[in-house]
Amino acid sequence: MLNKLFEIKQMMFYLSILILITISCTNVFAANHALLIGIANYPSGKKESVNPLKGPHNDVKLMETILLEKPFNFSKDNIEILLDQNATHTGIKAAFEGLKARTKPGDFVFIFYAGHGSQTKNDNPEVDKEQCVKIQGECQQFDQTLVPFGSRTGLYGDLTEDDRDIRDDEINVWLSEIGNITDRIVTVFDSCHSGSATRAPVAGVRGISMDTRLYPKTNAVARYPLKGISIGASKSVEVAHEISINEQSYGRFTWFFSEALEALKPGETWGDVFRRTEALMREESMNGLATIEQHPQITFHSGNKDLEILGEFTDLKKSIVVTAADVKEVRLSAGSLSGVTKGSIYRVLNPLVESSEVEITAVTPFSSVAKILNGKIKSGDILVESQHAYSIGKIKILIESDEILAGDQRKNLSVRISDYLKNFSEFELVSERQNDGWIIYLFQPEQAGGKYVNAPGLTLPSSKKGAELQAWVLSMKEELLDDTMRVNLSDLENGLKELTRKMKNMAYLNDLKKIRQDRDPPNVNIFVHQLIEDENCNKDKMKCFSLSNNNQEKLYKAIDSVDLKSMNNKKLPPGSIIGFSVENKAQQNYYLYLLNISARDGAFVQFPPKDRPPEYALVNIGIPKDLDGAIYFPNTGRETIKVILSAEAIDTTVFESEGTRDAGTRGSSLLNPLERLLSRSATRGQSVAAPGPSKWGTMEAEMLIER
Repeated sequence: MLNKLFEIKQMMFYLSILILITISCTNVFAANHALLIGIANYPSGKKESVNPLKGPHNDVKLMETILLEKPFNFSKDNIEILLDQNATHTGIKAAFEGLKARTKPGDFVFIFYAGHGSQTKNDNPEVDKEQCVKIQGECQQFDQTLVPFGSRTGLYGDLTEDDRDIRDDEINVWLSEIGNITDRIVTVFDSCHSGSATRAPVAGVRGISMDTRLYPKTNAVARYPLKGISIGASKSVEVAHEISINEQSYGRFTWFFSEALEALKPGETWGDVFRRTEALMREESMNGLATIEQHPQITFHSGNKDLEILGEFTDLKKSIVVTAADVKEVRLSAGSLSGVTKGSIYRVLNPLVESSEVEITAVTPFSSVAKILNGKIKSGDILVESQHAYSIGKIKILIESDEILAGDQRKNLSVRISDYLKNFSEFELVSERQNDGWIIYLFQPEQAGGKYVNAPGLTLPSSKKGAELQAWVLSMKEELLDDTMRVNLSDLENGLKELTRKMKNMAYLNDLKKIRQDRDPPNVNIFVHQLIEDENCNKDKMKCFSLSNNNQEKLYKAIDSVDLKSMNNKKLPPGSIIGFSVENKAQQNYYLYLLNISARDGAFVQFPPKDRPPEYALVNIGIPKDLDGAIYFPNTGRETIKVILSAEAIDTTVFESEGTRDAGTRGSSLLNPLERLLSRSATRGQSVAAPGPSKWGTMEAEMLIER
């Protein structure tokens, strides 16, 4: 019997070693695959002629050259290239099939397309032609397409597969099947994403008019979620342009994307490369070298994770990019709406030679200027915050204690906490009470049955010798900032770390709440709907929301609907669920960002969902829209809903921060459970004067969740 047990244990040991070796070697033996598609010489057809392009072949050659060189070192055998007549609808489809067959778990896949993009009518019968309708989470009326060689020409027959564009639904099916094998996928499309942007052939523009023919209905639905990262050369309402470099034509996006790749630094991600590309394109525009509007887009599909170049997935960085630089100053791609504040210090991410830092000297809502403190900085450098200057100024901190503490203990504790707080620039120690600021109150609160015992007529619990030592963070009026702002100091070292963590996070949230302007916000109506589950909710007769929780779709009906302002100071019971809808009555489209802020749980972006491109946040004039998901409030406390409306897209990563809770369940999105982003560079913007009434605005409401 003992021998048998020994044999089993020995077998389990060797099996565990084999598993560890398999896991550790997964990426060691992973291969790199690329599919590069370039269509320049579109043929003339019997029915329609598609405008030829000059740059796609050069784009493909540029990408091939980069992939063959360090640090990518692709094998030439692992790069498949389709040009012109080889890039028909069926040719591209077959190439995706071959790519899927070659791909193994852990492999890296790079897919690049340069050519025309367009649109065709969405064949889903649920689409209401009078308004934008949400279908599988997507609010649109048209399918976006790639235009393969020979499409629309009639050369391959009328409405045969090779006579049709490739719809986004079909592309998503192909990509999802590869994503079911490996999630390390990067797709880059240098094409126009909107046929309505240009109605006639225009030289150097990668977009053609919408295909108005009625396509055969497709049942193409991705069986697996999309993985990896998708990058597009322009917004859905813009065209992608070509430029001439040394008498050779290239896609404008591809040229700057290649420059961004050639400027790679250790540890950088595809997100960093994208931001550098954006910066280089913006600098060209600012310097008057380009008079066109083209805003590239990026979508992170894999759980809101970025992907290191030929590495693993990592949390999104809260970083900004240098768009222009000289020997003394730099111009940055973010402003107060992205958390940049005057006086903050930023450093270059992953400097190759020396540490380089800048200090913010001027801030507008969408950009900022900084002076160079040390080192050399150039356009395209990625910066992360190393020291934050709060828009509310330094928070004044007064340390007080209960008299039940012995004199020496009281003194030693005060000195220890004072010395500890001196390491943090956010706080300023004071010796007496101020109009504003916080009190760190040290005492031994009496508890009975798990509850604090309040003395009659006092705002704080009475003290009791032998009770655990605690620090409570109060306002200068002796009001506890939040139930979570109580810290046990029995283990003083760890207690001080927890105390400062909570204080810093509370300061971040206060700064975030101060993003506002004095003028009235744009004329955009935000409606709040209290929801209850109702599987029989009739969308034709009432407001219904389809919400996903734990991969189960359920219907909820609205039992109360009011505008956001009416929710201010409203009391709701724990367990409440609220959803949102919006109607834009302003004179222009706006990007909308809806945040949930609470001391306990921090701040997270409820809308737009993180797995959607930036354009998904756009709220069009006159088109009612239900916002994705809903917010569930399981705990008591104050909850703030803040809406930011902006004429320009904002990187929502900067809005995320953890709260002050010790543990437990946060008020959460029923659609997208978001991971806590713990980076301390997640800091908040200051209250600034708006550049104009139509540029941006904010709305908010604070609710009390209580029993």
